Amino acid sequence: MVEKRLLSALNGGMMHKAAALLAVLLFVIGFSARAQYVDLQGNSRALQDYVNAAPENADTSIMYIFYENWGCEGCAAAVKLIYYLYNKYYINDFNVFEINYAADYTYDYRLDFDLTQPLTVILVRVRGGRALSYYKIDNPQQWLNNPIDFEQNMLMQINNFLAM
Repeated sequence: MVEKRLLSALNGGMMHKAAALLAVLLFVIGFSARAQYVDLQGNSRALQDYVNAAPENADTSIMYIFYENWGCEGCAAAVKLIYYLYNKYYINDFNVFEINYAADYTYDYRLDFDLTQPLTVILVRVRGGRALSYYKIDNPQQWLNNPIDFEQNMLMQINNFLAM
């Protein structure tokens, strides 16, 4: 009888540990996602200034390349490849802006897009002068070990956004 209780307690303890480990893994996996799609409610001052700058901007989406000046191995090379892809495939789909979000005091991009990484690409869908949604790609420099992988991953992320 004591052996059964001991076995039951051990199994129960193991089950709790396994459940806790699974919960931690799911939490880590959820926050390590490299891209996320977000619906927007309202518009920022930056978007209103963008739309007011030219009539065609009211229906032209935005590609922001956000960086911060802390040690980012590969960021400059990644930005160069992002511009290459933009010019080759997406020049008619987006207007592109490269912004050091840590040094920009005009708009609060850090809060608007929850910027915390050294390099982030934000795609903002603009229609009728309003931001409808955005797609966030954190740390694209992670794919630089192979330029073909970089191109395929970025194209997949951007095309997924355009298809939504």
